[in-house]
Amino acid sequence: MAPFESVDEIAKLSNWHEFAYRLDNALNNNDFLGDRSPGQVISEVSTIRGQSVVSTRLALRAIKFVKENYPDYAEPGSIHCGVTLVVELARIHSLSPKRADDVADDVFSDWARLSFLRNTYAELKEAAAKETPFAVQRALNTSNAREFNKSIGQFTRWYVQHTAADKRPQVKSKQKFGITRVDYAIYYDDKPSIFVEGKIFGSSAKMSQIATTLGRIALLRGIVDEFWLCTPMSGREILEEALEAAKFYHLDGVRYFAIDEFDEQSGTWKHEQLTFPFL
Repeated sequence: MAPFESVDEIAKLSNWHEFAYRLDNALNNNDFLGDRSPGQVISEVSTIRGQSVVSTRLALRAIKFVKENYPDYAEPGSIHCGVTLVVELARIHSLSPKRADDVADDVFSDWARLSFLRNTYAELKEAAAKETPFAVQRALNTSNAREFNKSIGQFTRWYVQHTAADKRPQVKSKQKFGITRVDYAIYYDDKPSIFVEGKIFGSSAKMSQIATTLGRIALLRGIVDEFWLCTPMSGREILEEALEAAKFYHLDGVRYFAIDEFDEQSGTWKHEQLTFPFL
């Protein structure tokens, strides 16, 4: 198939599979991108389609999963189900590739029910949880939270150094404001300008955790110019849901970062910013 020459042509594709396949290929083509970043193209495409950036990224994640794990189904016309079923298959695959392989053909043929896939994922997750004693899991969670908090501080210092231009920001940890503390505060001219907090969302009570987190952000947001919410890259899906909820409540001035790891070879932190700072 001939490559598309414009964002408009890709955006107007009605089938999610062909749309995501074409867009993913285009985003990896420097000639297509030109002076635009992948994020700018995704935003433009989403606007033309009348859908959220989160929905577009969801479709891209789904097609990347298919390309990496089920390449025979990657070409347009090979998948007959909706994107939601592919996302559920990816979740199952993250816990049991073999179980995902068992149901993949039914999923791509649109014979599998969404409820069946979600129940399968829940069963696999419950089985995995039983293999890890509660005390051990709690210790692991605590250790992970501490390590992630350190990573947030390192990422924040790296990010402001590369984006602050001629400003000289100060990054301070565990700053108290009123009745609460924040993980990190970025100061400009000795005044707090940005609050940075990390959150590792658990697998249960997801919406309750999102609501509590957004409520905390809303409480602190009025003190500073911006608020950064950071999660590990593994929590990106929940971060997207937090972003959608924030849009509904008109919670602006917030950046959402999914943080990966520091690349020593390039001297950069691998990360993804899910939205522009002001919605």
